[in-house]
Amino acid sequence: MSYNPDLIILQTETFAANGVYDSYAKIAPTYVFKNASGNIEQSLATIGDLLGKSTEADAAVQAYREKIKEAKEKLSKVMENKKVAIIRFAPKGVNMMGGNYLAGYLLHQELGLGKTELIGDANSASLSLEIIPELDADYIFAIDQGGDRSMMDSPIWKSMPAVKQEHVYEVDSGYWLGSGMIAYEKIIDDVLRFLSQ
Repeated sequence: MSYNPDLIILQTETFAANGVYDSYAKIAPTYVFKNASGNIEQSLATIGDLLGKSTEADAAVQAYREKIKEAKEKLSKVMENKKVAIIRFAPKGVNMMGGNYLAGYLLHQELGLGKTELIGDANSASLSLEIIPELDADYIFAIDQGGDRSMMDSPIWKSMPAVKQEHVYEVDSGYWLGSGMIAYEKIIDDVLRFLSQ
């Protein structure tokens, strides 16, 4: 209440549950997304409408679509039949991100980069030393969230073709786990820097 907002926006319906929406609505008009990170273009258009900035939102979406198009063209020259994996070293364990959300959605669905067979259509999959020999990724993006990274010191990890070819890239969790257009644009910049050389 001390911030005296004109509008409150909640990212997903879960943030509005258990009477939270009613509490916020007493402070200011409150808009609840079903899932703001699911379709970032639609989410930005909605925010543009809510703020009376539709023209600016449309321009941002068009610039984003152009950035995607240009990135796909550059990557298509070097990434044909290649696969990428996104590995998160989190406190709760090591897992791979699927292609349905966050950076996985951007890389696999927007940019059209191939997925490892281990992830398939799943949102995520646990990764252990026993599974590493099955990891068929040509390139690996590693996100450090403060988890156990000891597997990267193992001979099994070091025997993977992607590791031998120095195709493992440490990336910034601050935006690789983000779900907005600015985060996605930074991820695209990283992907182009690492993969289109």
